[in-house]
Amino acid sequence: MKNFYMPFFLGVAGLALILACCTASPADADGGSASGVDTTPPANGDSGDNASLGVDTTLQEGFQRIYFRASDEAIRNPERGFFSHLEWNNAAGSPMSSATLQSLKNQGLSLVLNIYYMSDYVAKPLDAPLLTLVEDNMKALRANGFKTILRFAYSRSESAAVYDAPIEVVLGHLQQLKPLLQAYADVIAAMEAGFIGVWGEWFYTNHYGSGAFMNVAMRSRLVDSLLNALPPERMLCLRTPGYKLKLLNISYADTLTQSEAYSASKKARLAYHNDCFLASSNDMGTFFSDMERTYNKADARYLVMGGETCATSEYSSCINALTQMRDYHWSYLNKDYHQAVLGSWIAQGCMDEVKAKLGYRFELRYVDKQVAAKKGDTYSIKCLIYNSGFAAPYNPRDAYLLLLASDGSEAQRVKLANVDPRFWMSNTFQLVNMSLPIPSGLSAGSYKVALYLPDPKPTIADMPDYAIRFANHDVWSAEKGCNVLFTITL
Repeated sequence: MKNFYMPFFLGVAGLALILACCTASPADADGGSASGVDTTPPANGDSGDNASLGVDTTLQEGFQRIYFRASDEAIRNPERGFFSHLEWNNAAGSPMSSATLQSLKNQGLSLVLNIYYMSDYVAKPLDAPLLTLVEDNMKALRANGFKTILRFAYSRSESAAVYDAPIEVVLGHLQQLKPLLQAYADVIAAMEAGFIGVWGEWFYTNHYGSGAFMNVAMRSRLVDSLLNALPPERMLCLRTPGYKLKLLNISYADTLTQSEAYSASKKARLAYHNDCFLASSNDMGTFFSDMERTYNKADARYLVMGGETCATSEYSSCINALTQMRDYHWSYLNKDYHQAVLGSWIAQGCMDEVKAKLGYRFELRYVDKQVAAKKGDTYSIKCLIYNSGFAAPYNPRDAYLLLLASDGSEAQRVKLANVDPRFWMSNTFQLVNMSLPIPSGLSAGSYKVALYLPDPKPTIADMPDYAIRFANHDVWSAEKGCNVLFTITL
C-alpha cells in the first residue's frame, strides 16, 4: 500500500482500593512460584526514591518488599506492536487460516491490518460473499487470539478509473457492515476511516473533494456513520490531524484532556494513523505546520496512534524514529512496509527497542505485601508499575486480584474498582494500593496472588491471548493469563 500525497473492580464487599498515578519520568512462571521474589533492590536503582518517582516509596511497618526483574523480551501483548498487512480484492480470496495466524503469532504479532478493496461495489450494495468473507475473518481472529486494525476502501491505485463510491452508496455499505462491526467488536482494536480515496486514505477522490475544495460536510456524514456503526468504546483513526481539526471545527488548543478521554464523544474517539511516517519533514503532507505536530502529540496521549513508514529520508533514522514514536504515542506499525526503513532500523540497532516499546509495556518494579496473611482478614498489597512503552492501552481493560490454589483454581477473584490501565501513561510510574479479602473458609496451604488484566469483552475475557502480560521475568502464567506476584501461606 502506498500513500504519497502532498499538501495538506467492586465485586466483593469490603474491597478497598486506592490508585495513585504519578507522571514523573524515571530515569515464566506458569504456575508462578514467584521465583522472581527478591528483597534486594536492583543494582540500577530503578525502584527509585521519593524524589525521582514522585511517589512515596516508604516501606510500611508490617510489610515486606519484593523486587522484580524487568525483561528485555518483546512481549506479545494485545492491541500493540507490529502488525501484518492482509488485504482482499472484492469477495475474491480465502479468509485467513489458523495456519497463517499461528505463524504470525510465532513471530510475536497480536495484530493484523485487514483491508477490503471493494471496486466491484461502487454502485451497488455489498453481497453475501463479501459479507461472509469479512465475518469468517473475524471468526478466525477470535479463534486464534488476534485483533484487527480494520479498513475498507474502493481502490488501491492512483491509476484506478474510480477512486471511491458516492456517499449514499458508502452509507448503505456501512449499514450492511454495522451488524458485523457490533458482533465482532471484541476483535477490532481500532478502525481506520477509509472508504474515501485511493487506499482509503482520504486524498485522491472522485466524490469528496481535496485540499481547498474538500467537502467537509460530506466527510463529516461518513465519520458520523462510522462512529455510529462501531460500539462507543472503539476509536476511528483519521489519516491526518488536520482532518480532525476541520471535522470538529476546533483549534490547536482543543486537545483531549484527561477528563474528556475515553468517553463516547466524537473528540475522544477520533484518533490517527500516519501512513508516511518519517518520510519527509511533514511526513508527505501528514502535517501542515509545527502547530499541527504539537497538537497531534498532545491529543494522541489518550488515543490510538499507528500506521506505517513509506520511504527512507533524513528523518527515518533510529534516533528520530524512537523520539517520534514516544512523542506521538505510537501503538501499532506495519512490519511489511517500508522494508528499506525497517531494514535501516535493524542495521542501526534500534529494531529490538521498537518491537518491545510499541504501545504499552508494563514493568513491575516492586510489590509491598503484608507479612502476616490470615483467613478472614483483608490483605493489603501495593504495586509500583512503570510503563516503558511509547503509549498507554487505548481500549477498555478490566483489572482483578486473583488468589490461586495449588491446583490452579481460583479461591478468590476481586475486581479492582477505579483501576484503568489506559491512564498508565508512557514513561510514568503507577503506585497501586489494593486490598484482597481472604475467605475464612479456605483450606490451609499455599496460595498464589496474581494481578490479572483481561479484555472485558465476554467472548474473549477468559482467553490468555487477550490478557496483558508484564515485562518481567518469572511472573507470567500462560495458562491463566495472569501475572503471579508472590505466594502466601494460610
